[in-house]
Amino acid sequence: MKSIYPYALLGALFAVGAASAATTTTTPVGYVSLGDTTAGQPAVKANTDSIISIPLARESDFTGTAASVAGNVVTIAGTPAWTATQFTATPYYFVVTGGAQQGLIGLVTANTTNTVTVSTVAGSLAGVDATSTVVLTKAWT
Repeated sequence: MKSIYPYALLGALFAVGAASAATTTTTPVGYVSLGDTTAGQPAVKANTDSIISIPLARESDFTGTAASVAGNVVTIAGTPAWTATQFTATPYYFVVTGGAQQGLIGLVTANTTNTVTVSTVAGSLAGVDATSTVVLTKAWT
């Protein structure tokens, strides 16, 4: 004769779970306001589109190592085989991804076959050396 106890226990567990389920509500936390609600205006004006998105990073066009720096000109190690002005037709930014100046970002203003001239708003290229890895990426325009 087969035992029905395991099936009875399973049925009882389902019944208890269904009975204990309840609807709950919580207070919303966080929001995005797209208007001046203090002046009596609606948060989102009529007949507008509200678009929210995350920024996407572009793929790098060059990743390599710096060989040396003279002023604002960075010489790249090895032979990158660039063409002159390759990174100036459209805006490119220069990012130091490793080394003492990691995180430094600048705009490429000129380039030769193995150097880039970089303009920085804050910071200096003085700490960029042969241990620094760099990335060149086309800027979003």
